[in-house]
Amino acid sequence: MRDVVGTIPGVTTLTQLGIAAVVVSTILLVRDYSRSELYKVLSIIGLAVLRAFVFSERLAIMELAVPVIVILVAKLSIQRGWRRTVARISPFVSLFAVVVVFGSFEYFRSWTFFRTHATASYADFAVSRFVGYYATALNNGQLVLDKLNWHNRLPYETIEGLWTAPGIYSMQLYERLGGHAPPSLRPGAEGDSLYMEVLGQFGNPEFNNESGYAAAFVDFGHLGGILFFFLVGVIGGFLYRSFCQAKPLGLFVYPVMFVGLLELPRYIYWSNGRTFYAWIGLLVVVALVSRAQAKESHEP
Repeated sequence: MRDVVGTIPGVTTLTQLGIAAVVVSTILLVRDYSRSELYKVLSIIGLAVLRAFVFSERLAIMELAVPVIVILVAKLSIQRGWRRTVARISPFVSLFAVVVVFGSFEYFRSWTFFRTHATASYADFAVSRFVGYYATALNNGQLVLDKLNWHNRLPYETIEGLWTAPGIYSMQLYERLGGHAPPSLRPGAEGDSLYMEVLGQFGNPEFNNESGYAAAFVDFGHLGGILFFFLVGVIGGFLYRSFCQAKPLGLFVYPVMFVGLLELPRYIYWSNGRTFYAWIGLLVVVALVSRAQAKESHEP
């Protein structure tokens, strides 16, 4: 269905601005309840549910729902009574909810193909499938390090958003500089990509995430990978502190940063092409809000 519907480069990608829109509307919503902001959030998430169902793209829901939950829980955590209790138990409830949502979509996505051969219940199948996405990603990352870490390989996974950005992607800049297609698409000897051939021999092509943990070491080597995650820790800690202090940069950026922390076992979400527009939109909002705050502080 994705092939039939197709995409319009530079236009359909704008759906990713929904991430920024949800963050901004939720912050406004918890600051001062507004029915119009609530409708905006619900409308965008509702469209994402449809997108996730049609294109089997569960991340479309997660990348919207998680920032909303982060902001709401932060608001509840500074209040008293049952609201603070809800904030404290939210990580456990959220994990259960993620498994339920995952299982609901997996019913239409893969259970229809496996049910005739399944020996366990659907609940067991859904949970094992959920765990499999993360467990196999770690294995796949090691396979890339061992089998596909060729000499002079240009960094890709950690800066994928740069290579797939409008203009750069159409220029095929990675192919021009690297001398071959992007790593996950580089042709193999048997007609499929090298990556899929390695998975077919040593892994499972159905579970093809490469792991964000391994990506930095593939792109920058052992020392570079350690430095990369050191910077991730520093930036993440800074944004978290900024978020707790209700500063514009932390308020608007940390909720999306948190999504990347959750997805790190599977791949590096922050540099993915799907977040390119979201980062631009959020940084523009941060600049506008910071400028407005600075202007107010200088007024008599």
